[in-house]
Amino acid sequence: MNFLTTKETASLVRRPESTLRRWRSAGKGPPCYKLEGQWAYVKEEVIEWVRANRITFSVRDEHFEREAARVSL
Repeated sequence: MNFLTTKETASLVRRPESTLRRWRSAGKGPPCYKLEGQWAYVKEEVIEWVRANRITFSVRDEHFEREAARVSL
């Protein structure tokens, strides 16, 4: 297993470390483990979590995004 620190995981998911701490305390975010007093994340599990939480926009959303880009100032 390839373990990551909170800092490395934050970099991987492009969020501040404080966000990961908040997610962890709320029971959200990628799976994590406490090993010898340190929080650790398994890289493959983090990547799987990111993929599972991907937001897919509907066709209607894509239409509005194109329109917004077309008329943006």
